[in-house]
Amino acid sequence: MNPQRFSMLLSELVDENPFAIRAVLKILAVEFTESVATMAVTRQQRPRLLVNLAFVKEHCLCDDHVKAVLCHEFLHVLLCHTEDKRPLTPARHIAFDAVINAIIHRSFGPSFSSMMSRYYADAEDIRRILRPMNGEELEWSAKFGNRLPAWAQAWEALYAGLLIADDIEALAERLEKTAGSLTRTRSGPFVLAAGGLKSIDGCLGNHTDLVSPCPTNCETPSTSPCAR
Repeated sequence: MNPQRFSMLLSELVDENPFAIRAVLKILAVEFTESVATMAVTRQQRPRLLVNLAFVKEHCLCDDHVKAVLCHEFLHVLLCHTEDKRPLTPARHIAFDAVINAIIHRSFGPSFSSMMSRYYADAEDIRRILRPMNGEELEWSAKFGNRLPAWAQAWEALYAGLLIADDIEALAERLEKTAGSLTRTRSGPFVLAAGGLKSIDGCLGNHTDLVSPCPTNCETPSTSPCAR
């Protein structure tokens, strides 16, 4: 992956999806940098898209995976997350990302959301909701329905488009206190480990600005941690 190839895929996405045009019109610039570990948009009224090409090369196995991550960042812009001046807490970060990944899954299907399925495949904590359910989880959900743990029912509702970010943020905060208390015999694959809100450095985006609010007049250079 090089800047030329990436730019070509970005252009293709814009041609294919009207919502991408709206996002690109709001983005000031695309910058290739190692100042972020993955890909991120800065928290500004005119955000910049920061791209770590090493991340793209390692984790995006096909063109649709690149476009999926681009869609993820574009949706942060279109949903005005980049203009939110509240402190970006770990729970809010998870909530924003989860809602966006669910939108991508519903709108573009498995060819795009397989990026998230692969990237978060080994997550055992609340970060599991950053991907759609896998085959075993879907089978259990279909078989046991409302007998599943409440968080698993919320996960299913999220990907059906029935929950908003505020719901997920509250869920993440609550689960962090009770995760790990269920046994596998009772809940099948739906056993949730604790610690997810302390381990989000591996998530997409930038994480060094968590907790601190973004300044109202934030117009920082690309090396600033004020990115989403």
